[in-house]
Amino acid sequence: MMRKGLFIQERGLMLLIGAAVLVSGFLLWTDLPQPTSVVLPVVIRLDQVRVLLPMFVEQEPVNINQASVDELIVLPGIGPALAQRIIDYRGEHGPFKSVDELEKVSGIGPQTIKDIGDEAVAGTGGL
Repeated sequence: MMRKGLFIQERGLMLLIGAAVLVSGFLLWTDLPQPTSVVLPVVIRLDQVRVLLPMFVEQEPVNINQASVDELIVLPGIGPALAQRIIDYRGEHGPFKSVDELEKVSGIGPQTIKDIGDEAVAGTGGL
């Protein structure tokens, strides 16, 4: 009889130790810092971003008679609105004969033409 009582006590002690381990593990787990969420802006705009190429890589000049808005905005001083005006002007008056003719587009002046420098050409290939 003594043996059966000892077995019941050992089993009770084991259950008590197991419950203590579970509770302490739960308490340790709930004390962990909760991850915080990072809120990013909805839109990340990359307008006017220029890729820096090594000096030994030759970059082709932008053909102002064939370029899209995305291609024109890489030119210094030309944003999306001016690029669209260039395309509209080109559609109404035909291809540019030279880069200097960009001055005829509203919002483009001599300084912009000077800033563009050799980064643009008025080629007519394909038109």
